[in-house]
Amino acid sequence: MRSWRTTPPSSPVCTLGQLAAGGELSEGDVTGWLLTAALQVGQGEREARRTIASGLRAGARRPRTVAA
Repeated sequence: MRSWRTTPPSSPVCTLGQLAAGGELSEGDVTGWLLTAALQVGQGEREARRTIASGLRAGARRPRTVAA
């Protein structure tokens, strides 16, 4: 199984992190959605939480908003 641990800037985790940092999404909601998905595909909770946190930190470096 492929790990999310390496979070390139184009990854969905980083993209959601950018939107959370820009105020478009709640970081708590994003974490919950991603954790649920990770557990459903068999990833361990500890690894998933580390990977999600890493992706959110990476995304926060370049916040973005949704154009109206």
